[in-house]
Amino acid sequence: MVALAIVSAASRDQLVVASGQHDQEHQTAGSAAAPPQAGAMMKMHQEMMAQMKADEAKLDALVKDMNAARGDERIIAMTAVLNELVRQHKGMSAHMSEMHQMMDGRTMMRGR
Repeated sequence: MVALAIVSAASRDQLVVASGQHDQEHQTAGSAAAPPQAGAMMKMHQEMMAQMKADEAKLDALVKDMNAARGDERIIAMTAVLNELVRQHKGMSAHMSEMHQMMDGRTMMRGR
């Protein structure tokens, strides 16, 4: 009986170790299966977020100047705000167009 208990305990310990090894191998395989484009996409996303924050800060500064301005200076400041809004809008539209083209290209490649 004692021998059976020792063998049983040893087998259980081996199963626990084997199970841990399997989990570790599965996690490693899962991370290796991540698409190679994921890093590039993450970098592109971070750059886009940084650009958006910079654009917001620029608009905030222009609006602050506009609100403080009086007379003809206020018209000049309003023009600067409007020009910046148009620049940012066009930039975002161009970026969205690029993203759609990239998505369409991936969709066509998957279909082949």
